[in-house]
Amino acid sequence: MTTGLLEVGLNRALHVREESLSSRLDSCSVMYVSDIHLRRKRSIKIANQVLDCVRQYAPDAVLLGGDLIDHVSELDQLDNLVCGLCRVGPVLAVGGNHDERVGISRVRDVVTGAGGQWIHDCTAQLTHGDRVIAVSGPVHPVRPAAT
Repeated sequence: MTTGLLEVGLNRALHVREESLSSRLDSCSVMYVSDIHLRRKRSIKIANQVLDCVRQYAPDAVLLGGDLIDHVSELDQLDNLVCGLCRVGPVLAVGGNHDERVGISRVRDVVTGAGGQWIHDCTAQLTHGDRVIAVSGPVHPVRPAAT
């Protein structure tokens, strides 16, 4: 169920959809931000738009879904973005193919150094009220099958 639509963007609109996966009043809200491709001449503008959007919606957590930067020169801007997002709530992140080109370990180190959690190859736990929610990245350890 789509409950709202917000459009932000550089030259063309980026769409942010809010969807409810639960009818519970105490459901956990996670904002998924992906493919922001921070690069010269646009990083500050797109980072500010993401921060404004997250501040407006105030989700319980933010998931950065990869392709965060296109050039090593933007690591400082990624650091600023993650720091700002962490002021709103927990930040989880995974890498994408563009991040691999820059150096996945460099991107990971910036995210974690700024206060985010790198879940590309592991699982993080979010506490929401009295519940603990596990969130796994795309390359998480294989769990043995239940017997």
